[in-house]
Amino acid sequence: MTSPSPELAALLADAERIPSFVLDWTGEDEPGDIARFAQQRATVLGLAEFVWAPAQQEAATATAARGDAVPRLLVAVNEALGTVGGALSQVETGADHYELLVTRLTDAEALRALTVDGQRIVPVAPAADAPVRERLVTVVCPTCGAMNMWQLPVPGPDMDDGDTCSSCDRAFFTPDGDALDGVTVEVDELT
Repeated sequence: MTSPSPELAALLADAERIPSFVLDWTGEDEPGDIARFAQQRATVLGLAEFVWAPAQQEAATATAARGDAVPRLLVAVNEALGTVGGALSQVETGADHYELLVTRLTDAEALRALTVDGQRIVPVAPAADAPVRERLVTVVCPTCGAMNMWQLPVPGPDMDDGDTCSSCDRAFFTPDGDALDGVTVEVDELT
């Protein structure tokens, strides 16, 4: 592991202070949101301005299906950011959104060695060429009303008694994966 810069070392003492950008899995609110966030953070970090043009945005998203545009944009922005010594990472929240962080490329390895509140910080990964089939499992907790979602590969693991409400910890499933009484499960196939 490389040693973090003095600036990052100061933030690592309180990692929750590193500014992040949260983005829904379906895409940007406005085209270029990810690149604008990355450029703002790069400027604060003292890095040069990287090139991001509408043509790059279009190339990354032109043939993307719903939900595929964000991973493609993350890779493209990370590559552009890398040309000026920056790196884009994401916090593995387990939720249906992306939480993004920008650091100097030299600090990325140290940052990615962190676990913050049980969440790992990981590099932006290229989307696979072959589409991955996934399903979205949604349960609205009958006890507290919280919406709980899991995005799982197909084929993949079934739900079990370890899958509980993120708010009140109510169990939803038996060890065999059957829904408990009063629990309504909605499964949507994603492509």
